[in-house]
Amino acid sequence: MKQTTTIIIALLLCITTASATDITLSGTIIGFEPDTTSTSSATADGNTLEGLAELTAEYSAVQSSNVTVTTEYSSFTSSDTTDLDNVADITDVTNLTLAVTDKGKIKFPPTHSINAMNQDFDANIIIEDSFIFVNTTALDESFNESATLTFENINCSFPYVYYSDTAGTSYDLLAEDNQCLAPRCTNIQCIGTTLTVDVAHFSGYSANGTTNLSIDADDPKFVLEDVTFTAIYMNDPDGFLDGATCNISFADGSYIMDEQANHYNYTKSFATSQTVEYNITCNKIGYNTVFANDTALIVTPDIPEFSIITLGLGLITILAGLFIIRRKK
Repeated sequence: MKQTTTIIIALLLCITTASATDITLSGTIIGFEPDTTSTSSATADGNTLEGLAELTAEYSAVQSSNVTVTTEYSSFTSSDTTDLDNVADITDVTNLTLAVTDKGKIKFPPTHSINAMNQDFDANIIIEDSFIFVNTTALDESFNESATLTFENINCSFPYVYYSDTAGTSYDLLAEDNQCLAPRCTNIQCIGTTLTVDVAHFSGYSANGTTNLSIDADDPKFVLEDVTFTAIYMNDPDGFLDGATCNISFADGSYIMDEQANHYNYTKSFATSQTVEYNITCNKIGYNTVFANDTALIVTPDIPEFSIITLGLGLITILAGLFIIRRKK
């Protein structure tokens, strides 16, 4: 009896490095030939199989052009960045450096080997002003090791390094306010405007001096009355930071605050009585971006209440008037 079977072929591949350009593919092909009988034979990779016409054979070959290995790192534009297109072995990169001009860099020691094959550094590493973040869960485990971080354009008067194991932005990291100390952060040096620090492993790091933000509002205020919100953005030992950008945010949007002699302010009125929630974020190049939040109370003007005496006097006046009218009649 003739048996018709749909082709089902599974190729299980193992990839290993044969040389700088060659990849070895090996595995097993399993399947069935179409329109076969129980006495048919199948051939795969030079092996002939009799009987059920089941196609099973070992496969092994070296491919030089059919397999493409890529590592994404175009975001790291500095000349200090390792040229990963021309390393001898992409799975064994020593002295790896990833850098962004005028921002910072990550540098691994020459004794440590990084497997950079098919890694997307562009999507999983951030190097920006005073902030370096590595999403180690999306990279090869060899990346989550000790390294030296460099931050550019830092105020070295009184430098600090902060860290977070979860924050993916500088805003969120600084909100946690975790100062990085030994053994996690060691050998902190700041010369000119460049800060370097040795870190035990990766997460998110930010470098700067002690920067703080104090905010306030001249509440409570009545409905439709102007409320003035203030922000004092300071750094130790520089004092008030002028020339910064401070934004205040409410439920209806975000607004730029005006700079004054020693603070930033913004004026706004509200149409209903409420407790207004707001937050302020201030930043300046070379200093930590900081934020704070608070509330302001908006109330409805009180309606004057009549006292018992007032009501009594009014009643007496009305009664006296009625008495005079009756006498005239």
